Amino acid sequence: MDRGLLLARWRVILTDSGLFLLMALCPIPVWQDGVTWRNAAESLVVAPGVAALALLVAAGQCADLARRTRGSGLPVTVRADDDTQTLPLPRAWRPEDRDRFRTALLASGRSSGVEETPAGELRFP
Repeated sequence: MDRGLLLARWRVILTDSGLFLLMALCPIPVWQDGVTWRNAAESLVVAPGVAALALLVAAGQCADLARRTRGSGLPVTVRADDDTQTLPLPRAWRPEDRDRFRTALLASGRSSGVEETPAGELRFP
């Protein structure tokens, strides 16, 4: 599993779901009421618990992405969340091999709009 993709997904989960705000609000009772056992326990349990839960969800998403792309030849890297991905094809392939590979990708139902660039790469919009 790509560590960069895992951290990118973790950041997206924390920011999009509002969990980051929950983590940021945890130290406020300590600041307002002072250090008590209850405030310290809430701050020390809630924030790391939320972060760990978000990390588990991110790991699950990365594993699901790796499972879905298995056998397609596409690398699962931090670039997987980009709007457009490219896959460089081996230069030794003949044009009919490239056409066969593109046709197989489109027939798999896992990709759409596959285009070949002049540089010999497949672009997935």
